[in-house]
Amino acid sequence: MINFDEELSKFKPSKEIDEAEEAIYNREVADVTDFVKDMLEEIQKDNQRLNNQQ
Repeated sequence: MINFDEELSKFKPSKEIDEAEEAIYNREVADVTDFVKDMLEEIQKDNQRLNNQQ
């Protein structure tokens, strides 16, 4: 019969998985709020340019 505790104690994740996890977690990913913030900043800049032209 399999001794799960013994098998788990032998387990070591592969190097590729560790590297993939590191790359994923260390990556700066823009989310929707970042995009909305950027869009609002662009709209404000455009409005300022239009107001300065008038």
